[in-house]
Amino acid sequence: NGSAALTKLSMADYNGSILRVAKSVNKNMVGIKGIVIWDSQKNFIMVTKGEIVDELKMIPKKGTVFDLEIPINEEDALLYTILGDRFKYRSSDRAGRKFKSRRADDLLYYVYNNQ
Repeated sequence: NGSAALTKLSMADYNGSILRVAKSVNKNMVGIKGIVIWDSQKNFIMVTKGEIVDELKMIPKKGTVFDLEIPINEEDALLYTILGDRFKYRSSDRAGRKFKSRRADDLLYYVYNNQ
């Protein structure tokens, strides 16, 4: 059920999940993949694989699109896209919050820059 999954993902705690930066206003961040160790109000703090040692990176949510892959079995996985602009709350605040429908004018940025 797609709508139930989206509701659960909007309230989920992303600590421990593996996220990849699909798009960003800062082009240097595109392609960064790591494990989220802290989900703050404005940033995801992630552990990424470095050349010699692992690194901590602070990825701002604003202006960033993240990919989240949820494995179903050994071969298949569901790929979800998370718009960082829509996750401006901490995970503990999102869990008890009821989300309302709102205007989607800000989503035009993602539509026009996707072409």
